[in-house]
Order: sequence, then C-alpha cells, then structure tokens
Amino acid sequence: IFEIGRRHKIQNPDRMRDSYGKLIYLLMDAQTPEVQDMLGFSLIDPEAPTVRTVYHVLEELECLDVLKDDLISAATMEIIAEGKERRQVQKEIKMKERAVETLASKYGGRSTRGERSNKPELIRQCLYSIGDNHAFLRVNRDPCDKMIQYLKKYFHPTEPKPSLAIRSGKDGARLSHGHEKQYAYVLQSLTLWREILHDMFKLWGLAEQDLLSPTTTYRLRDTGQGLQRVQPCPRTSRIMHSILNKAQQNIGSWVGSSVIHLGDTAVPNALMFIGNACAGVVLLMKLIQSFPDKYSQIYRILLPITNVLRQIPELSANPKSAIRSYIDQEFGGTEPLIIEILTDFFRHAFDGSGA
Repeated sequence: IFEIGRRHKIQNPDRMRDSYGKLIYLLMDAQTPEVQDMLGFSLIDPEAPTVRTVYHVLEELECLDVLKDDLISAATMEIIAEGKERRQVQKEIKMKERAVETLASKYGGRSTRGERSNKPELIRQCLYSIGDNHAFLRVNRDPCDKMIQYLKKYFHPTEPKPSLAIRSGKDGARLSHGHEKQYAYVLQSLTLWREILHDMFKLWGLAEQDLLSPTTTYRLRDTGQGLQRVQPCPRTSRIMHSILNKAQQNIGSWVGSSVIHLGDTAVPNALMFIGNACAGVVLLMKLIQSFPDKYSQIYRILLPITNVLRQIPELSANPKSAIRSYIDQEFGGTEPLIIEILTDFFRHAFDGSGA
C-alpha cells in the first residue's frame, strides 16, 4: 500500500497533498529505534531502492540493452494529435505499438537465470513508463521552454522596446528593476523552473531518501512557523546545487543571491522542499516569489498562457472574422496583442508581490 501511494503521488504531484505528508511522517517515525523495537521489524527495507524504477526492473531482467536499442525512441514517443490528421495519428500509434512489441519479443526471451513468463510484459510496462515520463515533461517542463522562447523572440535583453521595467510600490510590485535586470530576472526564473521540472522524478526519489534516512534523523524545532521536523537533506541539496549551477551556466549571469535553503528554519526538510511553496525553497534567491505554490503547480500557471498565445493566430486567421476585427481594432493586430499579454505577465508575475 505504501509503495502504491508513493508512486501515485510522484506521478500525480497535485494529488494526496495531505495524505502523502502523513505517510512520510509515519515512515520517518517508524525509522526510530524505539518504534522498530516495539514493532519488531522495519517498515523500510534498506536494501531496496527508494522507488522501483525502469532501470532497476530492466537490470533485474538483464535487459538494459533495451535502452540502447534503436527502436527505443519510437517505442516511447508520445503521440500528440494536435495539428495532425487522423490518418497520421493512427500511423504513429501503429508504429509505436510495433516498436514496443518488437522490443518485448526481442529481449523478452533472454535470461541467463531461467525463463520468466512475464518478462515481455514487464518490458512493455517499462517502455510505457518511459513514455509517461515524456508526457509529464511535455505538460510540466515544455511550457517553461515555450515562455523562454517567447521572451527571447519578442523582447531584447538590453533595449526596452517594449520595456519590462517595474518599480516598487507601483501596480503592487515589491521590486524595482530596469528593463535589462527584469529581463534577466525572468529568464533565470523560467530557466531554473525548467531544470527543476526536468529532474522532478529524481528529486522526488532523493527527497524520500533524505527523509527516510536511518542515519540523519530529524529534530523538532520552532522555526517561527510552529514546530517543524528539521532534518539535513544532503542528497537533495547536492542535486539542487547541481541544477542551480547548470541554470547559471546556461544564462551566464545571475540576479540576486543564489543561496539554497534546505534543512534549516526556512525549509526544515526535504518534504517541505518537494511539496511546499517555491517561495519558501529559494526565498533569498527571490526567483519564485510571485507564485507561492508548489513546483508541481507551475504548469497550471504557464500552460493556459502558452495555450492562449498559440491559439491567437489560429483564431484570427480569417481576416473577415469578428474576432480578427476586434483584435485589429483594440490591439492593432495579433502580434501587438501577444506582446501585451507577455509584457503584463513578465512584469507582474515576477515583481515580488507574492512573497
């Protein structure tokens, strides 16, 4: 039951917000020697992987070569019907299924430890699981990529035409940035989000390892937000610093502090990092102050905007349509409308008002 709940939470980050925290805290307490002596057993198997992954399954099946096969891309690709004819979608589905069956039959018969009747089915599950990861990245990470593309397409890093400048006290802003600084600020925020969401599943696994570690137990401390379980997060901290370093290298510059709070009064433990407000995780970095919500909710903010921006040219394609007439009269065309939406978002979604 624990394993099912954990995997469901990882694959559906916006579900089980309360139940998952209770489950983790229960398992943390079960790690203490007093509780283990009382139960007579441990709820955590130290030899088992934190989360059973595709790699672990294929390694047990001695089928890691599946990941190197030329058909792996076709077998794990996501079928997107948008903008395609029905015939093309059906063709892609059949091509994917053929690739899956080919790999399952090709590697399903191999075993030096004896035959395993469900081996082909396990390989199919692994391939579909990789495909699920592609779908997760498209929904959660790709909106960040699209917003970065819009930022670079319609705005110049140094020339304020149009300007992204904000001033503290005006329109709810709590920061004062000129155009150049605000451009860099937005770019680094979106880039950091993108890198975190790209490694979100890995972060879940490492966060659980830190939370359920038998060697680093928690201490109850008053952090100013009530009693919290303060616990070191060495694994999560290492990968977060790696992600931050990668984002900094991609951008080349950084606005504000790059301090990451983990295992202290700001972010007491890895559960608070992976499940709590983005603003709390990197408060001093001032990257995500406008969105006091979970990392897993970023797509809920960005996806509607990218969908609107994508559909504006399609909806106004007919020069005689009423919506095209309205856009031309009110905004002067589709591109000025897109720029106005982006300018408003890049200014006020990153003005520090959510801190």
